[in-house]
Amino acid sequence: PTDLGGTRDGALRLARGNHAHPDGPALPFDAKAACRVAAHERRHALMREALTRLLYSRYPVLFAEHRLDAAETGMAWGFQHDDGWFALVDALAAVITSYAMAVAQQVKQKTGALRITLREGDAFVRGACAAAERFSRTISEVSGRRGILMVGRQGRWLKTLAPGEIADFVPVRPRTADPAAESLSDEEID
Repeated sequence: PTDLGGTRDGALRLARGNHAHPDGPALPFDAKAACRVAAHERRHALMREALTRLLYSRYPVLFAEHRLDAAETGMAWGFQHDDGWFALVDALAAVITSYAMAVAQQVKQKTGALRITLREGDAFVRGACAAAERFSRTISEVSGRRGILMVGRQGRWLKTLAPGEIADFVPVRPRTADPAAESLSDEEID
């Protein structure tokens, strides 16, 4: 394996084909590592670097693990969601840091909602994270506008989006109390 100093930027440079380490000679190309990083980038949106740096500077203890290797923490990948949830993450981080010393292991989008994993936290901190997760289901991950849960046309990706925000996504159909009733015609129900 190639030693990139455990940095996300080093891994991304490797995946993008820049094999020279900024402080030394060219590194050998590690195709498996490059494929893993490229696949990760395709699956996960990352918040803009300027917004990421702002959160790191406002909450240095909470997001301290962003400096660690990806094998140790998910924070090495940064914030794995689009820019629309910046204000929500900022507000949640303010609540958490005003109440307790906590360290985030990962902040990402999962099944269309914000997911925050902390190293430790009491009932209040866990409740604040759960509330932010529920609230994220009403905010577009992309724009921050009012959103709804959407699914990609291939049925594989869930995101909370404003209607019409991304062409390949359509609203998720709510399930009925009886899944079998969805396939029955009106005549069969009467």
